[in-house]
Amino acid sequence: MSFSAIEISICVECLQFLANGPDAIDPTKAAEIAAAVQREGGHVVVACKADCEGPFSWSPCGLCGDTLGGERHTAAVLPKSHATARAAPGFEEHDEDRPY
Repeated sequence: MSFSAIEISICVECLQFLANGPDAIDPTKAAEIAAAVQREGGHVVVACKADCEGPFSWSPCGLCGDTLGGERHTAAVLPKSHATARAAPGFEEHDEDRPY
């Protein structure tokens, strides 16, 4: 199955929301980001490199639209058809013998 993801630059709060869940940030901001994720219509995932160090930017966040300056990190919006696709057989549950 092939698909194309759309890369966006996101703020630190969106990064924390995507990586750690809504409890990682202020509840009001978490609700705002959750609504932004819904508007994307697919599945939004963190896509930065291992260290996840982002450059400073005054550009608005590509997810929540925040215009405060700060680090911007890469995220990917996966199409809804891929986000809802069923996992490959054998990968639905964690298997103790597999190192992932």
